[in-house]
Amino acid sequence: MKLFHVLVGVLIASFPLSASAYVTLTGDSEPLRVDGTLDDNAYIVGDAVDVVSPVMGDVFFAWQKLDLQGSVLDNAFIVGSEIAVNETIGNDAFIMGGEIDVNKKVEGDLRVAGGVIFVKDAIAGELMAFWEEIYVNSGVTIGRDVLLAGQTVSLAGNVAGNVRIAGKKVMIDAQIQGDLALLLSRDSTPILGPNAVISGKIEYTSSVRHPELDALPNTTYIQDQDAFAMTPIAPMFMNFFIAYLIYRFFSLFIIGSALFFIFQKFFLKTGAFFIKSPWKSLLYGALFYLILPLVSVILLCTIIGIPLWLFGAMSFVFSIVFAKLIAFLGTAGLIFKQLKGEKYSVWKKLLILAGIALVFAILSGITFFITFLALGAMIGAMTRTRLTDTDA
Repeated sequence: MKLFHVLVGVLIASFPLSASAYVTLTGDSEPLRVDGTLDDNAYIVGDAVDVVSPVMGDVFFAWQKLDLQGSVLDNAFIVGSEIAVNETIGNDAFIMGGEIDVNKKVEGDLRVAGGVIFVKDAIAGELMAFWEEIYVNSGVTIGRDVLLAGQTVSLAGNVAGNVRIAGKKVMIDAQIQGDLALLLSRDSTPILGPNAVISGKIEYTSSVRHPELDALPNTTYIQDQDAFAMTPIAPMFMNFFIAYLIYRFFSLFIIGSALFFIFQKFFLKTGAFFIKSPWKSLLYGALFYLILPLVSVILLCTIIGIPLWLFGAMSFVFSIVFAKLIAFLGTAGLIFKQLKGEKYSVWKKLLILAGIALVFAILSGITFFITFLALGAMIGAMTRTRLTDTDA
């Protein structure tokens, strides 16, 4: 989906844009306010971002907190820890995060996965929501089918299509125009509220019967000894673990791939430097992480050294905050240099970068050591080459 826009976008991230696309990369803890007119797509990466502007295309966001206050004309692709959708999305929305609030209408389908999910306004198409806690408020209308799976699932409002729910604690207080299918565990507690109306058939699968469901007309019971066979703790852990891995993978892959394509020559030089001088890479990394903090503190004691201290302190903090990204880029440079992959097609390069991102998403423990080497190799490459040089 407009891959070229993603790659070119990061290149123009430092320029104020009034049209075409808006791109920003920020690590600030204070929210970054994005306003003005965004005439096309918006590609945003940051710790805390408030998007006030209407976006006249797609919006892509990855990292931490997003408050979407401006309407989106087309699709929304969002990965973050805390996400609030406070204005209409004109087409489909794909959202993954920790706490997710969908407070305004989605004109297409909503696909969402997260720790705690709240749907508080209409969904014109289908609703698919997964993982821990899912709450669809009363007054919400859903234009097509609904699929919900989580430990706690609460569905109210009005559903025009069929509903399928898998959960341990299931509460239904909705008017459902189609059929209702439930997957329940032995200790599930299905609750039907006073406003619950199911116009179609009811079918539930469980290892035990639930009398409150059997009492309803048009109800079919399917016995399944393996339904929700795992303990409640196991699926909770697996859900969070899988969501966390997917979040880390996509955020690292999207940001890292864009930076790698733009500064490909430099990262190939980084790989070449490491291949030629691995011990120097280790030495430079050691000097950066062990000596720079000490030198920065010493410089702070002198008035003339304060600007240098500020630069050193910011560089050190940056290397810690973006350690995984540095490790990803350093590893990519090394692998592509070894494989002579600079002549590969874009899609083959993306496949290799996706593999690297997947490894780092799963094996978090190796990040610091590889960052140590990658940063040292980058410093070595910068002392010997320029970004505009031809490949080594």
